[in-house]
Amino acid sequence: NLARALGQNGEPNLAEKELAIVRAAGHNIAADCALAEINAVYAPVKNYSRAIEIVGFLLKNKSDIVFSTGFPNRACLSALAWGYVKTGQLTKAREAVDNYRRVFEGLNQSAAMLRDLENLEKELK
Repeated sequence: NLARALGQNGEPNLAEKELAIVRAAGHNIAADCALAEINAVYAPVKNYSRAIEIVGFLLKNKSDIVFSTGFPNRACLSALAWGYVKTGQLTKAREAVDNYRRVFEGLNQSAAMLRDLENLEKELK
């Protein structure tokens, strides 16, 4: 949450330093997903391509980003979908949104996640 707040307040370098602490504790995937989410959702100046790159790297290396019913997988899936939407890759965006929704089907979905999915759907129309 501190990294997210720093990213949201235009302090991406401080956010990355905070995430280095998370990595040092052995939570690399959580740190990477947080960084992707900061780039795609929270930073005042978004870097959607960087968000796609981060999540793509995790998926390419077969990292299991889906290992809990909340963070970090929600953050990664959201960042990937927003990245594709905002870079105009609408076919990939649709696939990412469908995957995001499918991963959480039948699980307890937070109001924030439902709002996120709703906003993504609006962007795709």
